[in-house]
Amino acid sequence: MPTITDRAKTEPLLKTVRLGHGTLECADLVKTRRFYEEVLGLEVIQTSPLSLMIRKGTNHTYAVVGDRQGRQRDAYAQSQRTRCRQPGGGRCRL
Repeated sequence: MPTITDRAKTEPLLKTVRLGHGTLECADLVKTRRFYEEVLGLEVIQTSPLSLMIRKGTNHTYAVVGDRQGRQRDAYAQSQRTRCRQPGGGRCRL
């Protein structure tokens, strides 16, 4: 499985010319990096365990930050689904 530091090995699907600047959140940095490189054709210029810096066609960059709360929400939802499948799990609304 690719890691956050692995560069895409395929040409991007979209031929984006340039991108401005901003900050984005994501739940999975590895999947997000793959999407940005392979689909949007963005350049990843810096990585960390919690973020990516990307750009396209200019020196302006976007910070892509991993969403810790999103991962916590996903873990909670998974625990609730598991609890609902168990006998006596009570009323479940997911």
